[in-house]
Amino acid sequence: MKLKKYLFIILFILPVILVAQSTENSNPKKLTKSEKAKIKKEEKELKEAHKAEERAKKHYREIQTKEVRKRMKESRRKARKNNERKEEFFLFRLFRK
Repeated sequence: MKLKKYLFIILFILPVILVAQSTENSNPKKLTKSEKAKIKKEEKELKEAHKAEERAKKHYREIQTKEVRKRMKESRRKARKNNERKEEFFLFRLFRK
């Protein structure tokens, strides 16, 4: 079992640490005012699009009949129940004690 743990550390954790350290040392690029404004505008547009999508979802739910809303609720419950039964990641199963 200890061999598996050491193998896991050597193959997966050490390369991640080495890559993280190499990216830490690089100098971050400074943004100009126009780039900052462009990023801010894109974020605002993304936020507005998300709000519009939420409004559309809400409107869709509101226009359904009572029976359809009930069916949708039941389907949502079944989907949630089925999605919770997923197996854990194979590496966790492999290196479990």
